[in-house]
Amino acid sequence: MIKRQGARYEWLLVISLALMFGFVGLNRVGIGYVMPPVVQEFHLEFWQAGLLVSGTSLGWALSAWLSGSISDRVGRKNVYIIGMYAAAIISAMIGLSWNFLSLFILRDVLGLGDGVSLATGQGTIAERCNPGRRALFQAIFTGGYNLFGLALGAFIVTHLATAFGWRFAFPLIGVFGLLMTSAMIAIMPPDLPASARSAAGQLSATSFFKDLKEILGSRGMPFTTIGFTLGLAWLGLYLAFATLFLTQLRGYSLNDAGSVLSVSSAIGLSGVIIVPTIADTVGRRPAGAIAAGGAAVGFLVFALVPMPAQLLVVFLALGQICSVGWNSLMGATLPSELVPVRKGAAIGICNLFAASLGITLSPVIGGVLADRFGLIVPVVLAGLCWVVALPMVIGIPETAPRVLLRRGAVEPATPGGVVAA
Repeated sequence: MIKRQGARYEWLLVISLALMFGFVGLNRVGIGYVMPPVVQEFHLEFWQAGLLVSGTSLGWALSAWLSGSISDRVGRKNVYIIGMYAAAIISAMIGLSWNFLSLFILRDVLGLGDGVSLATGQGTIAERCNPGRRALFQAIFTGGYNLFGLALGAFIVTHLATAFGWRFAFPLIGVFGLLMTSAMIAIMPPDLPASARSAAGQLSATSFFKDLKEILGSRGMPFTTIGFTLGLAWLGLYLAFATLFLTQLRGYSLNDAGSVLSVSSAIGLSGVIIVPTIADTVGRRPAGAIAAGGAAVGFLVFALVPMPAQLLVVFLALGQICSVGWNSLMGATLPSELVPVRKGAAIGICNLFAASLGITLSPVIGGVLADRFGLIVPVVLAGLCWVVALPMVIGIPETAPRVLLRRGAVEPATPGGVVAA
């Protein structure tokens, strides 16, 4: 029987949720790593390739919004488990697609399950874990996506595709998801009773739109949402075109391109420690500025400067370190602190816009530009997303509990959250 309290349990919960989010990462980005053989088999244009990467995002956006609001009112665990089982089953079906349309439909439906993971998982961490380490814990959660989706996934999926064909990978991803979801039934804490949930209340159709209006009207949330949208716009472009860019424009083989992306992403996982440590000790705003600036340098150099693979890894790793920290900060930590009474809804609504306007549209726009002007254009555009993201930190109030405590702006924090000064 798992003892669901104390620091040891906090770490078990966070790491388990991170591994589960790694399954979501494989779902989301695996298609990008096998894009060359998929393009060849289905005779796709670049805009269609971009649409396949963004195919999960509309479902993800709606699901994150709705599941966040629902979980605030009825509890997080059951919502989370149902969504993850659905995602695992649909993931296993991806390899059965027979043309572009069938693959796109499956990818879009997959997003409905995957989208539950972020709002309910990050909401659980914000609700149940030490607020003094909130940015670190939530970045570790996000790091699971990067570990399995961007680091291990890049290596495993490209090599499986080379050895057995691209369809073989997706049933294995689905089995992994089923096993992890079953384990989470025992690991996740039971839902708090309604009397202990600050946002508990009756759920109706108007509840979702009420949350939308109130949360977007909260101080700092518009800038946070724009910042996260730009971070996911970069991610959509990177996932859709990085492998194609390296193989078709820079001359790498599929395996070598996978290795470059895998190694840089593996190094980039240190961002789950570096950026949130800065955010928890120095403040959310300084950490955000450092992350956006570093990501801009790393990804623009990758796009514009031909260089040996070793140097390529260095600049990609810099960008990955910074992007991991930024997306966790903007997509989870800040929303849960700026709107502490509606943590799940705030995270979900931030994702609604970031997923629908960021990662959904950016690959399609990038694909159109690539068809017209060449593959380098969407890769440069990905780097420019960070240039535009950097000024967003100016409009976001400081919410780090340790910083506010030093300023005397709040009482010693409890797991329930913190109100910005």
